[in-house]
Amino acid sequence: MEVERERGEGDGDSGDGGGGMELDSQPQPSGRVVSVREILSPQRPTRLPRFVAGDSVRVTGKVDQWSVVTNTGVLDDDDHKLHLDLSLLSQVPFTTDTLYQCIGELQLDHSGEWTLLVRVVRDVTGLDRNLYNEALALQRHFLATTLPPTTTTTSATP
Repeated sequence: MEVERERGEGDGDSGDGGGGMELDSQPQPSGRVVSVREILSPQRPTRLPRFVAGDSVRVTGKVDQWSVVTNTGVLDDDDHKLHLDLSLLSQVPFTTDTLYQCIGELQLDHSGEWTLLVRVVRDVTGLDRNLYNEALALQRHFLATTLPPTTTTTSATP
């Protein structure tokens, strides 16, 4: 589910075949693959830089709680909980006991807690979390040993 923007008044068919909706024209970063634990941990591994507000990340976990009224939720990744701001989503597709992957930008709230402004969410039920984490660790090792240090902070999905 990507964030979409409705066209303005007087929209006819612009010939783009968009069916009344068009994707935001700005390219969005895919999000660095990290765990909720890495975001919340005060002692991060040395190969991962500290997070700053605005960083685009991709995290996986179960949505512990959510509210359609306040457009907020909590993503639980092995008892590490990250607050979610769901205001950019047109629908909140969450169900209990389902694994989700969220892509968005990190924000610091007024109390100093991290919140993820979610722009994309997808159901990844059936994902083998152990194999996923192992593949991520192998990818990070490969990138750290193969690429120059300045490019190791960007990562693709394993």
